[in-house]
Amino acid sequence: MDESRTRPRPPQSSGLASVHGSVDRRDQLLHRLSALTSDFAYSAEVRPDGTIHSQWLSESFERLFGLSYAEIVEIGWRRFVHPADQELTRERLEALLAGGSFDGIFRLLQADGSVLSLFDRARSVVDGDGRVIEIYGAATDITERLRSEERLRESEQKYRRLVESSPMPIVVHCEARIVFVNDAAVHALGGERAADLLHRRVLELVHPEDRSDAAQRIRAVYRGEHDGQPVEERLLRLDGEVLEALVVGKTIDYQGRPGGEVTFQDVTERNRVQRQRRMLEERDQHARKLESLGSLAAGIAHDFNNLLVGVLGHTDLALDMLDEPTPVREHLEELGRAAQQAADLAQQLLDYAGEARGRAESLDLSSLVAEMEKLLRISVRKRADVSCWLGSDLPPVVGDRGQLRQVVMNLLLNAADAMVDVAAGDVGSGSRERSRGRIEVRTRAEADAARSFTEDFLVDARAPRVVLEVTDDGCGMDAETLRRLFDPFFTTKPTGRGLGMATVLGLVRAHRGALAVRSTLGEGTTVEVALPAASGDG
Repeated sequence: MDESRTRPRPPQSSGLASVHGSVDRRDQLLHRLSALTSDFAYSAEVRPDGTIHSQWLSESFERLFGLSYAEIVEIGWRRFVHPADQELTRERLEALLAGGSFDGIFRLLQADGSVLSLFDRARSVVDGDGRVIEIYGAATDITERLRSEERLRESEQKYRRLVESSPMPIVVHCEARIVFVNDAAVHALGGERAADLLHRRVLELVHPEDRSDAAQRIRAVYRGEHDGQPVEERLLRLDGEVLEALVVGKTIDYQGRPGGEVTFQDVTERNRVQRQRRMLEERDQHARKLESLGSLAAGIAHDFNNLLVGVLGHTDLALDMLDEPTPVREHLEELGRAAQQAADLAQQLLDYAGEARGRAESLDLSSLVAEMEKLLRISVRKRADVSCWLGSDLPPVVGDRGQLRQVVMNLLLNAADAMVDVAAGDVGSGSRERSRGRIEVRTRAEADAARSFTEDFLVDARAPRVVLEVTDDGCGMDAETLRRLFDPFFTTKPTGRGLGMATVLGLVRAHRGALAVRSTLGEGTTVEVALPAASGDG
């Protein structure tokens, strides 16, 4: 279609004059209506020869271009179309002249060179013979809307770039499913790429014990009621590992629907350090308490021994003064036996306090246990089988033979007592039946000081060291029993004084050793005693 066919002929007057110069009531009505709206409206006559003659343009066009109707027609309306949209305009006209319609956007150039974007809706009128006789339409200025949308897109792209490059893990969810994750979140949650997490339900990544509370917070976020306060919860990585995280959620609009943006910080290591610090503080307090109790026990034992010296001395003198057996002699002998038992108890208190006096000598720990092996088996033969796995060529340790024998025997008897509990079904093992338990005694050398016995309990040990290990498959201990294991006079047995493990602790202390205990309720206990090798310092 050439320009001569589509270029309108200028009217004889401006404004609403038709191409014939007459002003009819229809044009007046259109004029009044167009004055009430900022939209652009137009109509044009299509002559039988196919030429187009503008009949009417709304005043909005005159205001837009700063030109009168006559001037616009004189210049030719296609001269105002943006060069990039010329082809689109030609195709649009062809469609309208063929009896079709047009809905779309095109751009106009204003007098000052600025671009105006219009959304145009154009229609054609066909007569009874099927010939197009008129084209009319209306256009809406969407320039600002498009600019706003462009700014919004730029803002969204900037936001996406910031989010994607953020070192803080960020997850966006909508309808309880993940719709976006940044690289930091993918890495933190154990994925290789975003696709590993997209479209998953959010609660799949929350620890089962925390899902109920997390579901409530998600609903609150969608309702816009979440206060945005950080919450600590456990997340599940894709590999199944638990991630302790400080989570902050907020409400966002996601494509016209309520969504949630979650940022989280991995606090697993921080919490581990805090738990370890609290554990060490508790152990330090416990060790201080035991040390205080030891000092108190030592003081009482010394004073008690001083009194017993007088009691035993006077008893012996009284017995020497009696020549014949008399009822008095029997009472004095009974008194002496009771005083001697009291002295033994005082010695146990001194052992617990680490003030046991012994004769130090160089000893082979494996040889010492081997010498006791027969006695050990006999002592527990009704309750457990004893297996000894003794290391050879161990470095010697310096200590008192009798006191170390007492350590071995106390550990073995304590393990045997655990078998009685299992056989009786006292410790949550249900109807588990067994006739005998199993106790293993091992000795070995360790040259690696990196493994610290203070991780489990007490005292420092320097490498190289010799380790005595006693393991049983008895009833085991819960956390509270394990915590009080070395308290003097604490016992879980219906009878007994409860000084067995306390005495072991005192004797290990006296030998500058370390003691570690690992126990699981219903499965058994392992006690390790580490003694400095004679080749070490001091």
